Amino acid sequence: MMKQRKNQPEQSEKLRYKSRYTPEPLYIHAAQYLCEYICELKARKEKKDLPFYFWELKEWKEYFRSQIHTANQLLKKYKMAAILEVLKDKKNYNTYSLRAPWLQNQFIEANNRLLLKEKELERVKREQEAQECQIKVNTNTRREMRGWKGCF
Repeated sequence: MMKQRKNQPEQSEKLRYKSRYTPEPLYIHAAQYLCEYICELKARKEKKDLPFYFWELKEWKEYFRSQIHTANQLLKKYKMAAILEVLKDKKNYNTYSLRAPWLQNQFIEANNRLLLKEKELERVKREQEAQECQIKVNTNTRREMRGWKGCF
């Protein structure tokens, strides 16, 4: 049932995650990556192995589609790093759906933490740039003129 894929897109801004369920390296969207991760957790719970292209199998197809819809909705609200942080947290080890109601508050908290970190990094970067500019402004490469000629 494995298909040969031709003209695979290269890694890009949108296709930045590598699929673990294709025989050749294939870059996928963030929502697809989240769905692969959730399906992996569910398969571990059910003590099953996920084959290549598992989303094309009858038993996984519907579940994958419902999760990808939810993943796209979550990605519109929250950053990918925040979602992954919550899903990989130890207390969410037994989570098998992106629709779990207790995840919503965790997504919000993780996203806010991430935004605060980004703002702090941006502020520090601006301060460093301001210091560099101040140093450049105060640096005089010309030799100071001394004596009576420097008065004019």
